[in-house]
Amino acid sequence: MYKRFFVLFISLFIALFPILLLFTDIQIAAFDRDFYAAEFKRYHIAENINVNFQDLMLANENTIHFIEGKRDNLDFQVIIAGSEQEFFSKRDKLHMVDVKNLFDKGKTIRNLGLIYVIFFIIIGFYKNKKFKKNLAKYCFVSSLLSIIFIGLLAMLMSIDFYKYFTIFHKIFFTNDLWLMDPVADRLVNIYPETFFTDIAFRISSLFAIELAVIITISSIILKKSRS
Repeated sequence: MYKRFFVLFISLFIALFPILLLFTDIQIAAFDRDFYAAEFKRYHIAENINVNFQDLMLANENTIHFIEGKRDNLDFQVIIAGSEQEFFSKRDKLHMVDVKNLFDKGKTIRNLGLIYVIFFIIIGFYKNKKFKKNLAKYCFVSSLLSIIFIGLLAMLMSIDFYKYFTIFHKIFFTNDLWLMDPVADRLVNIYPETFFTDIAFRISSLFAIELAVIITISSIILKKSRS
């Protein structure tokens, strides 16, 4: 019984450690204002929707604040094609409620994961003063499995991003609000598929670099422990 609990204890760490990193990376990328500004300029978003660039950045800031819970809704107007209009459609707003809920769940999982990882490390060193070797081994295994997974996922997405983007939405959303009309729904115009391709690459790159660093440090510790 104790052995099974110990295996579960370690397995949870191996599973939660990369999830903690990944969810943190997602939040870093999702709330990086400079990244949005660069993307909007790269794909000429302001020109495409006939809005001033500053107003576009304001709309983006309102969207981020909504996801962060700093504003209650996405009801606001900007000057579009020379006239003041509601920026988001009803469908846009409803979908962003789903997106916010998804971010909230991700934040909860990340925070619980952080608590568990800290608890695991504290208990590990409390039980065994030489726990550093075992911790390095668990981090190595966790990071290696994760970098293989993210590598395969990146390869599949590079072949057909839309296919796996669609699968993601079907898994994590219980409705079809994410299917939008470019004529009626402005959300799909300011965050086109190319935007999501770029942010997915940014997140996966940051995650892969972190995993590579952890694998390197863990390998050094394990090598030294054998000598």
